[in-house]
Amino acid sequence: MKEFNYFAPGSVEEALELMKEYEGKYTILNGGTDVMIRLRERLINPEAVIDIKRIPGLKEITFSKKDGLYIGACVTCKEISESEIVKENYPFYAQAAFVLSAGTRPRYQCRQCHQRFSSGGYRHSSRCLRRQAGRSRSRGSA
Repeated sequence: MKEFNYFAPGSVEEALELMKEYEGKYTILNGGTDVMIRLRERLINPEAVIDIKRIPGLKEITFSKKDGLYIGACVTCKEISESEIVKENYPFYAQAAFVLSAGTRPRYQCRQCHQRFSSGGYRHSSRCLRRQAGRSRSRGSA
């Protein structure tokens, strides 16, 4: 993993200043798993990582007749799907967020490597497949 500068701004204004300073050579961190995997696998090589999780207001869901629905950048799909505000005013958003948050997809776990995966989106590593082949042969010959 390439070295990078880590920032945790306290406001939207600070985050925008950092984005302007690094001019496209940054990535936003807001949950972490996806970004960390991409960093580790060197799929991205930013000069800066800007963590927006702690910025006030980005975790809010509000609605007003005048301004409509506001969903902060740090709100998860699960939170959107469970929000009474969203369910009452935009039920189709709540349903879409439910599907995106894996609410309708079954989860499975590999017995050999214990990786969790959804029905169509996981492939075992070659190490796991070799282990599976070794176990099936030893069971069959006993």
